[in-house]
Amino acid sequence: MLTNNYGQPAFFTKYSKTKTVYNFTLTKLAGGKENKFSLFCLADPQCKDATHRNRFNNECVPDIKAHSATKDNPCYGVTLGDVTYSEGSRNCEAQMPHLRTHMSKDNIGMPIYQTMGNHDYTYFKSGQPISADETSSTYNIKAQRVFEDVFGPINHSWNRGDAHIVCMRNMQWNSTTSASDYSMKFTDEQYEWLKQDLSFVPKDKLVIFCVHIPLTNSSNQNVQKVIALLKQYKEAHIMSGHTHYMRNEPTLSGGVYEHVHAAVCGTWWYSKVNGDGSPNGYGVYDIEGNTIKNWYYKGVNNGMNDRDYQIRLYRGNLKCGGPHEYIALQHGDGVLLANVFNTDNSWTVKVYEDGVYSGTMTRIPNKKSSPSAGTSESNPTKPSTSSSQDWWAIGYHIGVVGRGHVGGTRANYLTNAFNMYKYTLKNKNAAVRVEATDRFGRTYSTSTITGDYDYSLVK
Repeated sequence: MLTNNYGQPAFFTKYSKTKTVYNFTLTKLAGGKENKFSLFCLADPQCKDATHRNRFNNECVPDIKAHSATKDNPCYGVTLGDVTYSEGSRNCEAQMPHLRTHMSKDNIGMPIYQTMGNHDYTYFKSGQPISADETSSTYNIKAQRVFEDVFGPINHSWNRGDAHIVCMRNMQWNSTTSASDYSMKFTDEQYEWLKQDLSFVPKDKLVIFCVHIPLTNSSNQNVQKVIALLKQYKEAHIMSGHTHYMRNEPTLSGGVYEHVHAAVCGTWWYSKVNGDGSPNGYGVYDIEGNTIKNWYYKGVNNGMNDRDYQIRLYRGNLKCGGPHEYIALQHGDGVLLANVFNTDNSWTVKVYEDGVYSGTMTRIPNKKSSPSAGTSESNPTKPSTSSSQDWWAIGYHIGVVGRGHVGGTRANYLTNAFNMYKYTLKNKNAAVRVEATDRFGRTYSTSTITGDYDYSLVK
């Protein structure tokens, strides 16, 4: 694949009033049609400064490059928005060119396509409003211009083999002075663009639809119309980010599978895990013909970067957190909890006690608990036993780092989690092994149970 001077996929050029002809010369692939390739999905790098960029470039990029080198087929990448982190009075436009360099093909090892997120806007705030101009008919179009200048079109598509990949912006700002006031939606013009784009794609092709904000549970009319377009295909998948947690929904709106990816930056670079306990990392999708034959999640940091690292275990009486806030789980020491990061409803999670099969773990239905903060280790925070959250991860961010106590809002770190399992042991003193088998038949196992206040993986 051809790349431009910045190492980006060379599928676009900037419009000029003085230029009347734009030629894109197509050449056949040397090896013919690519029936097999891998797609790496990177949600929310979300870099606000050089410190964040350096972590991305030093922790994430080498892992992505090394893992792609293990593949025996071509690899491509796509971000799922929030490449940068403008917010409030913080203008991160200047970070975009640096991140373009970090994600150049020579640096990261593959072509990377970009999707715009809600933090990737042309900067505006109260007292510095955004407005339309002669090249932007609305302020929302103006809001995307800096991203376009660096990364290219906000709506674009490309083909490989029998797969058609689409990247689209899916947020609209509701105010000219507050970038935090936005909604998840598509404009009428975007819907028409997608409709025309897909009109050239046969219905037996695989369609992969990349956005920033998850479409799950949206009742927006244009979102529903977009989903209806995707449902016409033999196989379609939605790739999204934004939430900083992992969630897989196989039956979104009648059959379109949505993969909500945990963030590359985890919990905004405060640790090495997301708020739901999944490692900082990325999704990998192995595509063959017109189907995704396999997918998995890959962490990037030492201790969590093995391909088979997919489970973390806790006792039901785990003590976690730190000097800013201590937490004590209330399930009891006879209960075993397992965070199986990338699970969906097709996975099975089995428990073995002293080498003998004991039973199957039950996934805890998503429920968010917001208990009052405890005052000390002897009077800790006590989450509800119906909570599906990963309190070990939450404990690090609010208790050790102090988010919500010395900075930030505590509620923002009480992250939802959709992948927590529970099991009552027959013998609480038994040696335990947990085996989780995914929809493709691959089994992951661990016997390691995270101890009280053990944060050696994330510091």
